Amino acid sequence: MKRVLRRITKLVASLFLLATFAFGMGASRASAVALEYEFYTPPSTTSGIPSIALGPDGNMWFVKPNQDQIGKVTPSGVITEYDLNASDRPLTIAAGPDGNMWFTTYSKKIGKSTTSGSITYYDVSSDLGSGYAPWGIAAGPDGNMWVNAPIVPGGGTGGRIIKITTSGAVTVYNTSIGSKGIVAGSDGNVWFAMGGTSGTTNYIGRITTSGVITEFELPGLGTGVSSVTLGPDGNVWYVRITGLNNGTGKIGKITPAGVATEYSTGTSIFTQTDVALGPDGKIWFTDGADSILGEIDTSGNVSTYELPANTFPFSVTTGSDNKIWFGNQLTIGKITNTPLPPPPPPPGPENPPQAPKSGKILGAVIATASLLSIIVLATLEVKKSKLETKNSTK
Repeated sequence: MKRVLRRITKLVASLFLLATFAFGMGASRASAVALEYEFYTPPSTTSGIPSIALGPDGNMWFVKPNQDQIGKVTPSGVITEYDLNASDRPLTIAAGPDGNMWFTTYSKKIGKSTTSGSITYYDVSSDLGSGYAPWGIAAGPDGNMWVNAPIVPGGGTGGRIIKITTSGAVTVYNTSIGSKGIVAGSDGNVWFAMGGTSGTTNYIGRITTSGVITEFELPGLGTGVSSVTLGPDGNVWYVRITGLNNGTGKIGKITPAGVATEYSTGTSIFTQTDVALGPDGKIWFTDGADSILGEIDTSGNVSTYELPANTFPFSVTTGSDNKIWFGNQLTIGKITNTPLPPPPPPPGPENPPQAPKSGKILGAVIATASLLSIIVLATLEVKKSKLETKNSTK
């Protein structure tokens, strides 16, 4: 009988090891999802695309300041460019409530373009006064276009917010300091970025459609807010320029009541930055200095992705094809596999590695076979033992 038990024990051990291997087959720690992208090169010279936006025609519209052009690119990558006046230097572009694309210029004009490229200008130089130029532009909740107008070049104290109707009537409001970004909030107001100088207290502004301005202090010190966007949580999300190329970039969110929370990106956020809501419900941002795109969820979890060297992404937005589009130094890019699936969490005590389905099925088959084998072997061994005992007594 002891011999029977030894044989059964050996079989159980062997089959247990085999089943364990089958259950664990293929289990490994998955790496972060890689970007898949395409780049489209404009037909004429390009030296920076600081703004890109979805148009009412389903195309992506962009500006080329140094070439005095605006343009559009279809979801399949076909580019058309439109020439502006010499030295206009378009800065930012956005879709308007009237079916046109609206843009700002360094030459202190606000322009609108039909989707076929017919352009109308509104000169706001006398409305703004000396030293100011319209920069960021966005459609407001009131059917007007709203513009953030800082002092340029170099910024400085003082800023202007412009409200312009679709027929060109202008109203100007004063702020303590201007910047680029501006966006309609979830609260029926317009929110705008505010600049600053290195190591100073920074602010984000809110203006009602009737012109009442409130400025909210942000935590810590910085160089100012560059861009803003409306998040899926109803908060306004923003990117802070640190002024240092040392990985200390910050993405923040501010509630409609003015309560701000910030998260470190681990990137520089040194220059040429933008933020936009992505098709995956996360906030995407650019780090132009390091050729990095990043995304952050509403809980503050950050993922960053390296683009090819010297891409220098300046602007980012979501296209009609549900893909992330971004304007670069020389090209327009599209991430073809967005929205990205979330990477699995790293294995640990609370999250052990999981075998794929095929491994689990094989393990179950082996475990079942093991049990049946043990029963059969035990039965045979018992019968054999009884037979040997009977023969020995004869």
